Amino acid sequence: MGSARTCGRATAAGIALAAMLGWRNARAADDAPVPLIHYSNDALTVRLSGVQNSDILAELARQSGAEIRGQVREPREVTADFESVPLPEALARLLGEQNFALVYGKGGRLKAVRLLGGDQLGAPASPTITAPPAAPGAPFPGSLPELIDRHPPVPVTGQLADAFGIGDAPAAPRLEPPSW
Repeated sequence: MGSARTCGRATAAGIALAAMLGWRNARAADDAPVPLIHYSNDALTVRLSGVQNSDILAELARQSGAEIRGQVREPREVTADFESVPLPEALARLLGEQNFALVYGKGGRLKAVRLLGGDQLGAPASPTITAPPAAPGAPFPGSLPELIDRHPPVPVTGQLADAFGIGDAPAAPRLEPPSW
């Protein structure tokens, strides 16, 4: 009988342990944050754990109406928690070392996110931003040749001057913009 009693106690302990572990796992699932991805005013708020970066981009595309162009270079699960971070910085956090470009359309609306192939010439990854266009009807400051003509000459110094062979000249010549 002692053996049956010991076996019964072991079985009861096993059932209690299994129930407790099941309860803990269920509670952990309840405590896990519901994934939140919110795009507003060219800023991103995220609260997520273990969500694929491609899924985050898909949700950004859905909310913003922007097109995602290119492929995620390193698909991975992302865990992040931040609020109202400007989109370029938020995507840099979420995509890691992958380069990207943001393309804006009329009225400053996000039009596309271009996922680029990776670091260029070993340079650190950084977002490239195409600035939103000026308000409709606002005149552009002029044509490119006019802008160049109005800009003062730029002094050439340092490595660039050395490359042109003008680094030790007493008065370094200034390169003038071309006249078109």
